[in-house]
Amino acid sequence: MKAKRTKPYTNKELFTELCARVDLPKILDYTLADSKTVEIKSYECNFWNSLNYGMSEGIYLDVGLEFLHPKHTVIPLGTFKTLEDSQEAMREMARLLADLTYTTFRFMNEHLEDFEWEGYQVRGIKDGILTSWAMNCPDIDAAMVQVQQYLKTYTGIQLFDRSKHEYSYFCQGTDGILVKCETEEECLQKAAPPEPVPVHKAPEVLNEKGENG
Repeated sequence: MKAKRTKPYTNKELFTELCARVDLPKILDYTLADSKTVEIKSYECNFWNSLNYGMSEGIYLDVGLEFLHPKHTVIPLGTFKTLEDSQEAMREMARLLADLTYTTFRFMNEHLEDFEWEGYQVRGIKDGILTSWAMNCPDIDAAMVQVQQYLKTYTGIQLFDRSKHEYSYFCQGTDGILVKCETEEECLQKAAPPEPVPVHKAPEVLNEKGENG
């Protein structure tokens, strides 16, 4: 079982991970992670790249992650360089770029929780099952507003604190007070049962001859 991460991936860690997962061309002169260490706190990004000839020699491939929100930012991952400058060398570097783009996409999607470190996620629990739909909130105040709102519809609520990678659960107790729980099981046990559906007495059935028959 994969160990739970306690802190975000850094750009250097991700670069090393990617290099280990692709076939590096034999023509490479060097592979170098970016000199500045930056934490990656969100998976909502694009794979950024620049493939071009160097000013004096060879071909350079720079890669990174491009974020559009809350402002446009590129986190550099690293650089690949070859001293060769032939058309075949450019094709090899382009193949490397394609492999890196695909591998980054697959790796981040298979480890989404490891790239979630900002804000909160609110998810409902209905009929003992977590819903597939969830609401993302920027801070705890906004998240608690959604918790209170969704408890009108769901038996319980799962709250994920992305900065700590911790889950907590909320339900409405029998006294109508909001209850915080550590596990989903505890949440469902303490949740007030749903209000019974009013039963209306069915009207007496008239006989086939009618009321006066």
